[in-house]
Amino acid sequence: MKYQKEIIIFGTIIVASILLTFIFNNAAPTTGRSVSSQVKVILLNPEQRNKVMQVLTTSEFAKDIPKKSPISLTFFDFVNGER
Repeated sequence: MKYQKEIIIFGTIIVASILLTFIFNNAAPTTGRSVSSQVKVILLNPEQRNKVMQVLTTSEFAKDIPKKSPISLTFFDFVNGER
């Protein structure tokens, strides 16, 4: 009786382990082909900087950011459908 109980518990653990492995392997995001691109940094002139600051200070998004948490912004210039 005790031996049967141990076999049932051990079998349940094995089946649960297999199921969890299957579930987590299928739930993991797959990585596709990554494409690297060159980043070109262009500094803003004072007029552009003022315009960005004005838009950010009036933005609801910017108001939701905690004051002591810096963020990094990336701006894109869409030319010919490319960024």
